[in-house]
Amino acid sequence: MQYAIPLEDLILFDFAKTLKQNIESTQIDHYKPHMANDMDLMQDVADMFQEYDLNVIAVTSSTGIFAGSYHVMISTTTSKRRNRANYNPSWR
Repeated sequence: MQYAIPLEDLILFDFAKTLKQNIESTQIDHYKPHMANDMDLMQDVADMFQEYDLNVIAVTSSTGIFAGSYHVMISTTTSKRRNRANYNPSWR
């Protein structure tokens, strides 16, 4: 995964340019995705969620192939964060 672009930014891009041209005209690393590796310690992944206030993070295999994602969901009844993994190591 090279970029993670929020929809609200994507719709503001110059449609006469390529995606790469639009991205290169913005801040460096602004669209760099936060990713975890399937061999990362869960504490490190949890720290990344907290440090960057993430809701979802892409997970790659040790060979760099997309393997799934980890999501944080907010329960409307308790307002507590819950982790939900959408990760399947057999996708490799």
